[in-house]
Amino acid sequence: GGVKGANMTSSFSMPAPALGSEARTLNTIVAIEKNAQPWFVAGDSAGGISVFHKNGTFKGRVKVTEDPGGVKGLVRSAGQSMLFYSSHSFGYFSSSQIEVSQPPCTGWNSPLHDLIIDPTNAGARVILALEDGDVLVFTTSSGKSKTC
Repeated sequence: GGVKGANMTSSFSMPAPALGSEARTLNTIVAIEKNAQPWFVAGDSAGGISVFHKNGTFKGRVKVTEDPGGVKGLVRSAGQSMLFYSSHSFGYFSSSQIEVSQPPCTGWNSPLHDLIIDPTNAGARVILALEDGDVLVFTTSSGKSKTC
């Protein structure tokens, strides 16, 4: 019995931008577990998602959106999958493959404020709250694959 805990410290810093390119900032970060080891998944202002090992070393990065402001949020999904969102899109990201396997969902005009995965529907629906007050519901599964 007894309560067990752990203290951990990591730091993440964005590499210096290439000459003539814009600096990136971290917008969101989520801790996940892979093979009993913590990993970190971070979304940045340039539309990229990066994966870091537990000690903060960089594993890889992929650009997932061209929307202004980049990746606004990350939400854990099933397994090593995450849901990312930007102002005008959302999609599924595989942290183990460091890729987006399906095209992101899009099609609304007002910027996206927040989203959740509907817990009552086995993760098959995503509910979006837009900045203009509208709420959209997307069904995101077709058979065994994730889609819009």
